[in-house]
Amino acid sequence: MQDWIPLDPVTLNPGEKEVVHGVEINVGLSPYDVPDGVRGYYDDDIKRFVIEFRYLDDEEDREPSWQNENITLVVGEHTGCLYQIHVNVDDLSANAVKLKLWVADAIRDLTQDKEFSARRGHYDVANDVVSENADALLEGV
Repeated sequence: MQDWIPLDPVTLNPGEKEVVHGVEINVGLSPYDVPDGVRGYYDDDIKRFVIEFRYLDDEEDREPSWQNENITLVVGEHTGCLYQIHVNVDDLSANAVKLKLWVADAIRDLTQDKEFSARRGHYDVANDVVSENADALLEGV
């Protein structure tokens, strides 16, 4: 299994300054919603390449929440955090460009669902992480 690729949550979630009632505040995702690590590995049991995200707080209750023929997104039942992306690498042919496109499409489709749309910023961060680290994630495939 590949080692964790460390991520900088501050860089991934810089926040935005807003003025509310004359007071400047920094608005962004909770530090618990921003991954601090990512790794990729092939899981022989499910015959899929898995992209796994690590957070400050780990949630045990995870379930597949969205899938198509090539991608399954596994989301925390209570937090809504994206913990895993299962990718059909047989169709992907270990191509980083395809990986980026497939993940972006899957996350876009997930956020079309009313249940997940409120967490769009969180899923956008996960998409950015995959896009920026696709080559490193696919090293073991």
